Amino acid sequence: ALQLAEEEGLSLARSEIAKSGFRNVSECLVNGETAYRVSLHMGGIRETYGPFETAEEAALQLAREMRRLEEKKRRRTEREQARRAAQVEAGGEAGEEGGEGGDGDG
Repeated sequence: ALQLAEEEGLSLARSEIAKSGFRNVSECLVNGETAYRVSLHMGGIRETYGPFETAEEAALQLAREMRRLEEKKRRRTEREQARRAAQVEAGGEAGEEGGEGGDGDG
């Protein structure tokens, strides 16, 4: 998992406090065996991923999910900026056309 994270350009969020050693990664029991899960709280919603055999695998999944969410946010921001730019451009053109039309009619 650590090598995969490095290959994918991801860093795993270490924690000195969490028993697992990773932020948002906790131990759980699955059929009497220790496993790990990821818990995220976003916008009042709790998302849980797992179980994973190792804490590193859980942390890798968390890093992948955070990257996915950041990319989604970046795309949304880009779309919003493009929409605003189009509105400004359309507003500028409409204003110019309306001004010229008004001068010709009077």
